[in-house]
Amino acid sequence: MNLFKQRQPKRFSYTPRHLKELHKDKSYEFDPKWRQNTQRKSKAPTLAILLIILGMVIGVWYVLSNYEI
Repeated sequence: MNLFKQRQPKRFSYTPRHLKELHKDKSYEFDPKWRQNTQRKSKAPTLAILLIILGMVIGVWYVLSNYEI
């Protein structure tokens, strides 16, 4: 019966990076790999949003300048 058998413990076979001797050249650690993923692909959406905001400001300015008390 499998119900009463004890399970074997799981084995943890992790070796830390500093213990591995695969990379003896440490210059790979200083490559800015994280910057490749954080760069924007295009600035068009940002420019479009800024132009829309500018148009709204000009519109509000025009409406308020024609408004008389």
